[in-house]
Formats: sequence, C-alpha cells, structure tokens
Amino acid sequence: MIVPMKKVHIVALKEDLKPLLSSIQKSGELMLLASEDIVFEEDAIYEENVIQRTDKSMRFLKKFQEKQKLFSNYHEVDYETFVTLDPKREQMLEQVEKAEEKLQQLRNENESLKESIHFYDIWKDLDLPLNKLNFSRYVNIHLGFVAGKNVETLKQLIFETGGECNLFKNTSDGQAVLIANYVEDEQATMEKVRLLGFNEITLPQEPFLVADIIARKEKQLETNEQTILAITEEMKSLSKQLTELKLLSDQMASVSEMKKAPVTKTLSAIYLQGWVRSDRQKTLIKAINEVTDCYDIDFSDPGPEEQPPTVTKNNRFVSAFETITDMFGKPSPDEVDPNPMMSFWYWIIFGIMMGDVGYGLTMVILFSVLIKLLKPKGNSLKLFKVLMFSGITTMFWGALFGSYFGATWNPILLEPMKDPLKMLILSLILGALHIISGLLVKVYANIKSKQYFAALVDQGSWILIIVGIGMLFLPKFNQTGTILLIIGAAMIVLFAGRQNKNIFGRLGSGLYSLYGATSYMSDILSYSRILALSLSTAVIAMVMNMLAGMVQGSVIGFIFSIVIYLVGHVFNLLMGLLSAYVHASRLQYIEFFGKFYEGGGYEFKPLSLKLNHINQIKEN
Repeated sequence: MIVPMKKVHIVALKEDLKPLLSSIQKSGELMLLASEDIVFEEDAIYEENVIQRTDKSMRFLKKFQEKQKLFSNYHEVDYETFVTLDPKREQMLEQVEKAEEKLQQLRNENESLKESIHFYDIWKDLDLPLNKLNFSRYVNIHLGFVAGKNVETLKQLIFETGGECNLFKNTSDGQAVLIANYVEDEQATMEKVRLLGFNEITLPQEPFLVADIIARKEKQLETNEQTILAITEEMKSLSKQLTELKLLSDQMASVSEMKKAPVTKTLSAIYLQGWVRSDRQKTLIKAINEVTDCYDIDFSDPGPEEQPPTVTKNNRFVSAFETITDMFGKPSPDEVDPNPMMSFWYWIIFGIMMGDVGYGLTMVILFSVLIKLLKPKGNSLKLFKVLMFSGITTMFWGALFGSYFGATWNPILLEPMKDPLKMLILSLILGALHIISGLLVKVYANIKSKQYFAALVDQGSWILIIVGIGMLFLPKFNQTGTILLIIGAAMIVLFAGRQNKNIFGRLGSGLYSLYGATSYMSDILSYSRILALSLSTAVIAMVMNMLAGMVQGSVIGFIFSIVIYLVGHVFNLLMGLLSAYVHASRLQYIEFFGKFYEGGGYEFKPLSLKLNHINQIKEN
C-alpha cells in the first residue's frame, strides 16, 4: 500500500537549531523542503573536501590491505561513536595523504634515477672526471652517437686527422663514441663528422668519474627503496584501521547533509517544513521532544496542487519486489500500489522461466547465505531477496516439469522439451491471466476514485474479450465465448468514444478503439518468451549433462566430467538468472504496467545519517 503523507511545519528557537536537526537526522523521518522565504544553507565546503580526501585515501590504503577474510567488510558502530568527531581520524587521514605523496615522489625519483643510471652506464668506462673532458687547451673531446654502419668511416676519418676515436656501448640510439680532436683541426673535422650523422650529447660537468656518479645514484636508489619499503609497512599497519576512515567519510557526509538542510531563520526563531509519513508522526514528535520542549508543530494533508513523495508499506515478501517497480518509476500518491499484484506475477514468471529443482534449491541456499554474510542494504538486499524467493517458484515449476539440474525425472504436469506446444499454451494462458490482473487493478483504481462506469466499459470490456477469445478454444464453451466477445466489442464501440458529443464521431472512435484488440493479442503472444527461456535453460543443462557423460570412462575422464558438469551448470544458472530477471521485468513493465500504471512519483528522501561505508548504527 501507499502510505499517506503529511505536510509538517515546525517553528523552534534558533538556539536549538543544531540539536534539533541532529535529532531529526537521527530519526530519519522528515524530508525537508525549501521555504519560499529565505533559505539558510550553512557552508559545507570543509566537509565535502574531507569526504573527497578520505575516499581517495581509502582507495590508496586498500592497496596495502592483507588478504581479507570472505565477507569481512561488515562494519557496525554505536550512535555516540558515529556522531563524535575524533581528531585522531583526521590525523590518520593526513598521515595517509603524506605517505601517498611521499611514495609518489620517491617512485618518480626512482624512475628518474633508473633512467639516469641507464644513460650514464653507456659512458661507465670513461677514466676522466667529467669536468676534465675539455680541460686541455690543445684537444677538444666530443661524446655522442653514430649509426653502426658509419662507425668504421668515422674511425678512419678521425685517424687521418690525427685524432682519437674510442668506442663505448652500442645502444638503440647508435654506437656511443668519444672523439678527441686537436683544436686547430676542430672545425673541419667536426663538419665531416656531422655529415656522418654524429649526434653529440653533453654530460654534466661534475668533478667525478662516471662510475662514481652511477654508484652514488644506485646508493640513492637503494635508500629510496628502503624508504618505500618502510612506508609500505606503515601503510599495511594503517590499513587495519581502514574503518576509521570509513567512519570519518560517513561522519562528514552526515554533517554536510545537516548543514545543507533548508532552514528559514529569523533573529530568534527557525522554521522547517517538509513531509513525514502519516504513521510516523509520533516518532518525529518524539525526536523533537528529546532536544527541546519549546516548539510548535503542525501537520496537514497535502494541498490540491502539492504532490508528496511516495512511500510504500508492504510485507517482507512484497517489499523485496519493490526494487523491480522502482526501476520503472515510483507510483504517484494517487495511484494504486502495483507491488502486491506485480510481486506475485514476477515470482511466478521468474520461476517458470528457470523451471529446475536443482537451480531453485541452489538459488535459495546461495542468496540466503549471501544475505546472512554480506548483510547488504537497500536495493541490493531487495534484489538478493527477489532471487531467493524466486528460487522457491523455480523449484515448484521444476518439480512440475520433472527437471533436476537438466535431468528429467517423473514430470507431474508436462515436460517442456517433449511438449513444447503444451508449454506454449501454458505460457499464453499465464500471459492472458497476467494482463487481466493488470486490468483488474485498473478497475479497482477506478472504483476507488468512484469512476464506476469507466471501470465497467474501459476495462471490463477488454476482460470480456480476452476471456471470450480463450473460451473459443474450448469446444464446450464456444457459444459462451462468442457472447462475451460480442458484449465486450459492443461496449467498446458504444462507449469508448463517449467524450465525443457527435453520435457518428462516438461510433467512429469506438470502432477505432476496437482495433486495440490487435495490441492485446500482441501482448499475449509476447509471453511466448516464457517458452523460449524455459527451453533454453533446459537445453543447455541437458547438453552439459551429455558432455559430462561422454568423457567418463577413466579416472581422468571422471574428474574432467565433474569439471564440465560444475562449470556448465554454474554458467547456465548465471545466464538463466540474468535472462529471467530481464525478461520477467520486461513483461511487468510493458504488458502488465501498460494496462494501469504510470509511475509518476518520486522518492521520499528524509534527512538521515549517511551510511555509505558503515553498514549499521547501533543504539546505545
């Protein structure tokens, strides 16, 4: 059901603002609205900055975590711990940030050192300090690279001019060479050398041998690596306290949310307005009473032009399926809650698409365990429950089809592989019933809004036509089916265009509306996908069983068959879950919702504690 909402107006003393907002946030019952007057929005830049920094540091720190135990990410704190801003958490944040910055600096420096060592290593055999290379007044020395094919030509050229050419390492840039020329021959010789493609380089004029420079850089590299190792160990230790950063992030998010709450202020008073569930008014009043007794509160029904947020209240089974509806759109407050009817049909259709006892049992066990261990929240929890509940109908239909992990044994109703026509008929019957139930929901909505005639002629007529067509396939009910068809068609022709004052225009509109029968038939035929999905799941399972059986005959073959069996059925189960989820949703959204549902509502978002990383707040 859709919970009625109340508009609430609160006036309190200005001095009670922070404790009042804090208590309201803790209760999570009031969705605040901006006033038409001055809206007070306190600066939350600091908190938003801390959130960004914290989330970045958490991603960095997770890299140093030791292998975590399966399902060990559940974190629960008490309320007092959550609302207490411990400076040690921000100190830890700063420590992690400095470590990350230092690590990046050291890694960049090491990359530079490695490149430098690689470069200097080419000239490692130079036996002069670098600042002495061009110390002589009579000789100039040049270092550089030349293509290997030109090395001999270069050597000959230098020899003829009375100079010297020494070879060093051969690199990707060419052959490393040292050329020594007499000063008086410098210009003419180097012009010829450059024609050979000589690429000259300059080394820093340091008073050290190249070997000594390399040694110093290698020493610095070793020192940096030791520092990196020390920081890594420090981060491994801090990673055990990752929860502290998670707590800090959620604390800042909650403070930010409270600071940005729309509040109208005067010199001495504050004014809040918003929406509260009609069944939670007392809870909101209790939250206010905990911090102040000097206030005024007023509850009222939504005005004619106001649309409150939508909150649904259903049992544990139905509420799990609300996530399916929410992906389409929340119902508006004046609509009928589609979830009770939709959940039943989704449950049935999902199960028949999977249709295997083994898969259904696996789904129930698997998702029950995941819910227990992972403790998911929100839509994740609802989705897990949908799949767990659907495992029950998967087992039910699997027993009717006699399917047990693809093996057929004692089918009660039919065997889809051997009786595809019967399976198709069953799918279409379910489709017709599904569509009729959608029309009945619309009938209920019209009756609720006192549109009795619309309920009779707009939905009742199509129900008669669908039932009548179905009866035409039953020899004993042919006559009854024909009568229902005629009555339904006559109602559409006579009344579908009743808004038209002209009698001929009314009949023309009615005849055109009757053409909508093709759309209904097309919708019913869409349920043939139930046959397709059930057959695909069964065929793949059967093939995997056959493949596993074919390789048996030896110990190795038996082991291999087990692998095929397990991998094949896991794959089939996953693909079946995905396909059933998508196609069952599609049938709800188009064929079912299309008959009565618009989904124009919006989510109820009360001022509440933000738990993005912490899983749960315990009461003290």
